[in-house]
Amino acid sequence: MVADTQVLTGTQPVSMRIGLLWGMTESVLPQILAEFKERFPSVQLEIMVGSHEEICTALRQQKLDMTISDQRKAFSGNYANICLTSFPLYIRVGHTHPLSQSKSVQMKDLQVYPALLLAVKGQEKIESDYYRDNLGFQSEFNFAYSPEEAALQLMVSTAYFTFEKMTTKATSNLYCEYCEFPLLQNQQPIERDYFLFYHLEHAHPYTEDFLEIAKRYFR
Repeated sequence: MVADTQVLTGTQPVSMRIGLLWGMTESVLPQILAEFKERFPSVQLEIMVGSHEEICTALRQQKLDMTISDQRKAFSGNYANICLTSFPLYIRVGHTHPLSQSKSVQMKDLQVYPALLLAVKGQEKIESDYYRDNLGFQSEFNFAYSPEEAALQLMVSTAYFTFEKMTTKATSNLYCEYCEFPLLQNQQPIERDYFLFYHLEHAHPYTEDFLEIAKRYFR
């Protein structure tokens, strides 16, 4: 309590460590961070961007104060899990891909093409197991280890890349030479929920302030 009082009264430096899943910079996250920094200039934001496994492990090890990501495991009673928003699942392919003229694609139509997954070296099986067992993808899995590598692989192969469409704005320059369209299951869009997670016993004093701003942007 003394430490919290010192933090809130500004008598010691304050940092807040936030873990973000790859791709979140395409969402409203930059605006959320900018407003938080404007309202609380004394709080130093430390951002970690990585895979689901990386940021969740860092949260468990108390190297992060909160994370924003999808749910991949059963919720734990030790953590707050607050749903912020949901994003539709999309497919990205190169302009020469057989599906490039599609307006949308069914999950079953992807089986004949390899799926390209973004992964950290050594975590390939974790990613492929999740996409196969939890999301239902039946394709062969290939891996890229950076967004740049994924973009290049799409350009020269028949692989497809799965991602959550987090913005209605034009695609970033990195992917301007590619085609994107929604992924459907039984003719219905597939939505992925994104949550803010933090440890209930180690909640940062500014968690509620950050959450209030995030909810307003994500609504």
